[in-house]
Amino acid sequence: MGAYFHLIRLASVLFVATIALSCTAFVTSHWTVGLHRHTKEQAASNDTTKAPKEVAYYTTFHSGYWQQCKQIEEFSKAENCTLILVMIPDGERTEMFMSIGLEMLSILLLMLGTVFNMAACCRPETSPKVTAITAVLAVLAGLTGMLSRMMFITIFRFSIEIGPDDQKPYSWTYGWSFMVAWGGFLCCMVTAISVLHAYTIAVLEKQERWAIEQWLQQSAPLVRPDPPPPVSIPHTPAITPPTRTPAKRVDWNRVPENMIMGYPFCQQTAI
Repeated sequence: MGAYFHLIRLASVLFVATIALSCTAFVTSHWTVGLHRHTKEQAASNDTTKAPKEVAYYTTFHSGYWQQCKQIEEFSKAENCTLILVMIPDGERTEMFMSIGLEMLSILLLMLGTVFNMAACCRPETSPKVTAITAVLAVLAGLTGMLSRMMFITIFRFSIEIGPDDQKPYSWTYGWSFMVAWGGFLCCMVTAISVLHAYTIAVLEKQERWAIEQWLQQSAPLVRPDPPPPVSIPHTPAITPPTRTPAKRVDWNRVPENMIMGYPFCQQTAI
């Protein structure tokens, strides 16, 4: 399980990084940056009879999900900010609300994925199931975030085409908020790959443990148990029976006759 927990910890760091990048891009207004072209009349310095000629100058702007800020005057740092919904045509406001909602849903899914990923670290017994849910949340967060950003850029381009001339930019490009948002998308995809890899490792290890348990259960009757260790019995010395002195046989021929008189049995035996 070492590789599994390393991937889970890496996914936790990537989850936090993705949330930070997505939130930063969502609240800032530098998704698109560009220039507005203006003209002003400038009279000739020496000849007053000539008509004043028009001189072009440019002001910067930047816009995001919430507002668009324009430079008030050339070479000035003062800006005039307006809500982006006011500048979008009426037919595109519903799509703009959907884009904002998808971006918020993406951030919410990332937060839920972070919680489940941390739960997988704390409870190893439920790791495969929790990791699978985390992987699904990471993939859904990445897809909803990508869809939201594509919708926002499409709405911005359409608003430029059908909007009034004074709102059409002279030139525009993508700003740093756009780059940060897609950096968060890449982090989200790497997070999903890490979690899926961790899930694969957890499933394979679980199947391997199950196969080993099945093999042990099937081979258990074939294994002979080890003989019990010999029991040591304390040695007791043997008790020898007492020896009997054999009875001496009497030689009646050597016994004097006066000693065996009166004993008929003895006399008969001696005779």
